Amino acid sequence: MIKEFYKDKVILITGTTGFLGKVLLEKFFRSLSGFKRIYLLVRPKKGTKPMDRIKREILQSPCFDDVRAMKDYESIINSKIIPIEGDITKENMAINPKDREMLINDLDIVINCAASVDFNERLCDAIQINYFGSLRMYQLASECKNLKVFCHVSTCYVNSEKKGFIKE
Repeated sequence: MIKEFYKDKVILITGTTGFLGKVLLEKFFRSLSGFKRIYLLVRPKKGTKPMDRIKREILQSPCFDDVRAMKDYESIINSKIIPIEGDITKENMAINPKDREMLINDLDIVINCAASVDFNERLCDAIQINYFGSLRMYQLASECKNLKVFCHVSTCYVNSEKKGFIKE
């Protein structure tokens, strides 16, 4: 059922330079490869193209060893990953209006994994990332014409109804 749900879906994932987002992206390629394409929101870095950053900072992770061993790996990656320059801490996530319109018209699923888990982060910076960044992602998702799922992955200590010590 899960494979069928993701078949031919268009997905946006944030936070793929972090641990959880990276592992989620790998899982899509390894186990749910029937998706149509995945947009990755990537912060701009001066002098580095977004796809180069994805290939260097994300896809070179050891968790992608099995994916890199796939037949036609390069063509699969180049056809299924579309980088979107943006920053969740900025107004409208600093996404180019043309790219934003493309996302609004194209997305089926939004998965927000972008967050700061640095407990020494300045409060104003943590709020920009963890609160306002999530709100900006939700605002984008609410504009999407074909959205089926908006999934927000929280940072730490979310355990629903559980009480007491929870072994991670």
